[in-house]
Amino acid sequence: MVDLDNRTERMAEGRIGSLWNRRGRPRLWVVALSAFLIFTLAGLFFATELFIGLSSAEMVRPFPWYLIWTLSTAWSWLAVFPLISWCTRRWPFEKGRIVNAAAGHLGVFLLVAPLQVTMDTCLSLLEYTLLFPKEYALDYHASLFELLRGMDRSFLAGLAGAPVPFAVIAGLLHGARFYKKYQERELEASRLENALNLARLQSLQSQLNPHFLFNTLNAIGALSRRDPESTNRMVTMLSGLLRRSLDTSDRQTVTLREEVELARDYLDIEKVRFPDRLNAVFDVPSDLLALRVPSLVLQPLAENAVRYAIAPRSTPGQVAIRARVRDGNLELVVEDDGDESAGGDGMGRGRGLKITRERLGVLYAGGASLDLSRRPEGGTRATITIPVALCLPPMDEEASP
Repeated sequence: MVDLDNRTERMAEGRIGSLWNRRGRPRLWVVALSAFLIFTLAGLFFATELFIGLSSAEMVRPFPWYLIWTLSTAWSWLAVFPLISWCTRRWPFEKGRIVNAAAGHLGVFLLVAPLQVTMDTCLSLLEYTLLFPKEYALDYHASLFELLRGMDRSFLAGLAGAPVPFAVIAGLLHGARFYKKYQERELEASRLENALNLARLQSLQSQLNPHFLFNTLNAIGALSRRDPESTNRMVTMLSGLLRRSLDTSDRQTVTLREEVELARDYLDIEKVRFPDRLNAVFDVPSDLLALRVPSLVLQPLAENAVRYAIAPRSTPGQVAIRARVRDGNLELVVEDDGDESAGGDGMGRGRGLKITRERLGVLYAGGASLDLSRRPEGGTRATITIPVALCLPPMDEEASP
């Protein structure tokens, strides 16, 4: 059953793909069929408009009479449509080329208009004589000779009215090409902006990785002189931390589970430095662990809390990492109970905070924020706010077990 469904999908994709060439453009027969349908619908529309508008007149004619009239005109314009399309491509109205474009359009019009009117007159005559019943011809034209004699007036009337449809068709083609160029410029600008943002993110992330690595190595160096056993344990834990960090180094976003585990590894290392002073608390609901968050977003905040709230003090302290959803936003909170009198004021300090704030601004285009505040009971609270809609995992990840 699965194979049959896949085969059906491939056949459908093949049929759809056959409408386009290798350059991603519609094939010639698709363009020709689309143009025929558009011009035919235009003829049907104008025939209906004429029939309804003249329905109260004494000499009202049957609907097929108006349909032949408008379809002949529409199809004759369709016949010269390639020439008009070539004209708009050859002489686009661009800055510095207005005069040349106007002259080119005038020359093509002088060629197209007589050709279109001749085809229109001949086609309508052919349709009236072949498709209309004999009594219609006798009723409305008296004889075929009378109809032929009126062709000169129809020809002159067609020439007089030709500038309007020519200008409309040329204007629509120019408008379509201008819009396509606008879309291409917008797409190119978007690609350049994405490339710039990616480069900025990679630059910021490359600055952040060595930042906490050097701090940890300095801590290991300071600890090695007084506690070799703890140093060995700290080096082992650091290797695991680096391995986990390298696993996510090529991704700008990771699951909250991965980010929490990385922060937990970091705080475990700091516990070796401050075994009697650091108490790490994690309050992250399990139903939020699959959400996507920026990589290395919690560790700099935890490092800032340890540096300014735990290291300066001689009494036990706490660093808590919490996650919650409120008002449609995911809030990641890192807070400490630092004592300002002991030098534990980490408000706005630390290079990691600055880099984290810049990364949030680039990654979410201003949709996320990092706020620092003082806790009423003492200490500092850092809160990262990201709309939950921007944290949802891709569909393929949701479907995977």
